[in-house]
Amino acid sequence: MSMNWDWSNEVEYLNEKLPPDNLDRAKYAKFLYEVAARRGETSNLVININAEWGAGKTHFTRRLAQTIKEKHPTVYVDAWKQDFSDDPLLAIFSSISEQLGDQSDKFTALAKITEKKVGVLLKGVGPALVQGFVKKITGVDDFSEIAKSVTENMIELHKEKNAVIEEIKCDLRDWVRYVKQKDGINKDLPIFIFIDELDRCRPSYAINLLEIVKHIFDVKGLVFFISTDTEQLQHSIKVVYGKDFDAQQYLGRFFDRRNILSAPKTKELLETRTPESLIKDYLSSTKNIVPQPVEFHDFTQTCSDILDAFQINLRDSLKYYDRLCDLILIENKTFDPFYLLIIMYLFDKENSTYKSIKLSNQQITKESNINEHTKISLQKQININVDLSSFKTGVQTLTYKHNSESLRLRNEFKTLSLNSNIYNYINSATKVIKTEKASSIFTTFQTKEEVSWKNGGIENDKSMLSYLKICWTNTKGSQTELKFHEYFDLVELSTTLD
Repeated sequence: MSMNWDWSNEVEYLNEKLPPDNLDRAKYAKFLYEVAARRGETSNLVININAEWGAGKTHFTRRLAQTIKEKHPTVYVDAWKQDFSDDPLLAIFSSISEQLGDQSDKFTALAKITEKKVGVLLKGVGPALVQGFVKKITGVDDFSEIAKSVTENMIELHKEKNAVIEEIKCDLRDWVRYVKQKDGINKDLPIFIFIDELDRCRPSYAINLLEIVKHIFDVKGLVFFISTDTEQLQHSIKVVYGKDFDAQQYLGRFFDRRNILSAPKTKELLETRTPESLIKDYLSSTKNIVPQPVEFHDFTQTCSDILDAFQINLRDSLKYYDRLCDLILIENKTFDPFYLLIIMYLFDKENSTYKSIKLSNQQITKESNINEHTKISLQKQININVDLSSFKTGVQTLTYKHNSESLRLRNEFKTLSLNSNIYNYINSATKVIKTEKASSIFTTFQTKEEVSWKNGGIENDKSMLSYLKICWTNTKGSQTELKFHEYFDLVELSTTLD
């Protein structure tokens, strides 16, 4: 039975829509599947799909399960959604029963028998009873006799559980045999079980689940894919066993293979999270942002330049970008999205600098009281690809200064790539945003002349300040422009929706 490794279209799996694969992950999934299928046919295999939060491991895992489910018996377990239960074994078997319930009658009947046996393993001994209470209930005076009785019962319970575990493992081997013999099941070995979101579970639950996979499901013909942020999972394990516990070595006991799902580039990740309306009708949806990059991909490139400059992790990058997209969708006034994105970061991570920009006229300099990480980040370059033509901006002429002369010449700009470090950008943007009129005062022969930005009021000195003035010419001074203090209001309001 052939499988479709073309992930360029949306599909449905377990009543959920899976979007197209925009990160070119299908080829990695195909390779991983082929290795697992070949080895898992005659052995037990547990593969860890390791990726940090936001790298797309859930989409990868579900898409892989959806691709192979017609060829192999396939089960998907969202461990975090099952975390409310006390026993992960029950969670796994309930998912198996639900998702493989349409197999042969023989297979389904065996699955139900196995599920009943699982119930035996959920037995437990209650907390120790205080001696007086035990005496009241049992009439027994000698607490040591009670302790002896409880110990004997626990030993018996342990033996019973071990026996049931062996029965369950025999049942699992029968499952494998039914599949191998095509006994009412027109699918191939191995049986695949995907466990997702384990790192988000309670530490004790995550550990119990791993132990169960290791000791109960170690049956040839079963392949497990367990997707985790393994670094985060190690932290969870240390919560249980102590900070000095070697969690990495501990996890090595459970995983036969580790597949590192590389984090996507920030730009690629942002594009997967952009609201559809901003992509389909980019120019109309972003008509209120200045500067407005020429294409949607130019917009995400500049955003990723800023986020990468500050070395923001994927989780926080998406948080800031989601906030920015929300504001683009709801804000009717014109605003600078890149200035807003920068001060969002400063508000969270460099609040004193944020306040100094908000409350004073001081520029940020290399000598400002900023931590070293942020200082280095502010010196990194960003790129903005914009249309500076007279048609787009309304700027007909620019002033060119040569020696003591000033000439006004036609604006010959078209699309231009603006490059700047973040220091320069935020200082230039602050000046332009605070400027109230689209005009400049030029002094010539001891006289002052007010010249509109449209007709020579902007000097072509190739500075970021001048380029931003060109971008703002049609909007500056109007009631549709977001005022300086309103940027900070938006930042602080948007943090309430995290």
